[in-house]
Amino acid sequence: MALRLSKYALPADGSQSLLTALHLYPYDTGNTLDFSQDKEASAVFSELVQVRVQADDYKKREDFLRQCLQQRMGEASKVVCQ
Repeated sequence: MALRLSKYALPADGSQSLLTALHLYPYDTGNTLDFSQDKEASAVFSELVQVRVQADDYKKREDFLRQCLQQRMGEASKVVCQ
């Protein structure tokens, strides 16, 4: 799948540099595209939604685990674990 930056299509590669470029130089014509019949685009969007939910769940779990450790640490600066 290729992403469009200005008038040039760039292949989606998951790299941070492409993500940065897309944020620095967004290209938006204001048009609406209908992907409802595009199975590949619909699958990509569905996976994106699922990944975002999982990322949110992982972030909540990370926060909980960090809080558990911080509570046990009290005023200590460091801990030693197995």
